[in-house]
Amino acid sequence: MKKGLLKQILGTVLVGVLAIGVTACGSDNTTSNAVNAESEKGTDNSELKPLRIGIGGSDGGGILEGAALAVENGYFEEELAEVGYYPEYVYFTGAGPEINEAFAGGNIDAAIVGDFPTFTAKSNGIDNTIIALTNQKVNYGILTTEKDATSISDLKGKTAVVYGGSITQFFWQNYLVAENIQEDEIPSVNSTDATTLLTSGDAQIYPVTSYMAYFLESTGLGHVIDTSDANIWTTFVFEINTDLVQSNPDVGVAVNKALIRSARAAQENPQSQYDALASENISAEAWEKYYSADPTLSNLSPEITNEVLEFYETENKWMLDNGVIANSVDVSSFVDTSYYEKALKELAE
Repeated sequence: MKKGLLKQILGTVLVGVLAIGVTACGSDNTTSNAVNAESEKGTDNSELKPLRIGIGGSDGGGILEGAALAVENGYFEEELAEVGYYPEYVYFTGAGPEINEAFAGGNIDAAIVGDFPTFTAKSNGIDNTIIALTNQKVNYGILTTEKDATSISDLKGKTAVVYGGSITQFFWQNYLVAENIQEDEIPSVNSTDATTLLTSGDAQIYPVTSYMAYFLESTGLGHVIDTSDANIWTTFVFEINTDLVQSNPDVGVAVNKALIRSARAAQENPQSQYDALASENISAEAWEKYYSADPTLSNLSPEITNEVLEFYETENKWMLDNGVIANSVDVSSFVDTSYYEKALKELAE
């Protein structure tokens, strides 16, 4: 593949992924696309209220994770209809920052997004609540253009592309500590233009979510060094406007029921999960490699575990200590597990 074409493709794909870690509320160039899934199927929603769900990416490649089959199989439609709502999917190519901006403007009610921008929004006064997860453990990979490198130790003296103030920086710092490598042994450059730096040879390392790492590998840009053994991860969440869910708790339960059904369907037929997430940018094969660290897909459960809660405390402190957020987030009030617990009970009845 020619470098010019590769850069053109990746410029579109990477903007959404990199933006997940950006701490500002996003640019003025918001691109969104509202999709009323039930209307496309011909169902009358005239007596239902919309639940506007923001999703990073595009309607041909949204980052849905464990919600993929809830969207593909209509579980959100079925469960929300029982409580008087229907899902309206709104896609944002700028992901986290644009989703935060949409929340601030009252243009969406909920979102499927990484936890990092969610904490940023909460710290900045956007009153949302995390009621479920769409991936309990989002792993990272290291894309490198060094052909003979098989571990991080082989990359000493090389240069990494790490966007400052992002979840990638959080991962990278903690990963180097876990591998007993000093930061000055692998210097980093602060940039959002990883593709240019990698293709020009000015950098040789790009730590990134492993689904993106495997996609980039599929383009021939480099190869992936798996980091899942280090057990350093992040999460994807389902967040919702606090006033809405407290006034309508059945909505929170319905969302969790749809996500539980989605996770179970994925676990029963993993290929359906890969296919549901596949797009012209990231293939089903890349998604399968991404999930190889958890082939049972157990991490797609929407349950917010104690391990996740402990991670949020660590992440919140790191964000505060590094100036990413100005105000600490009270994790205990930001996360509400009661909707999942009730959904699990209702599905068992």
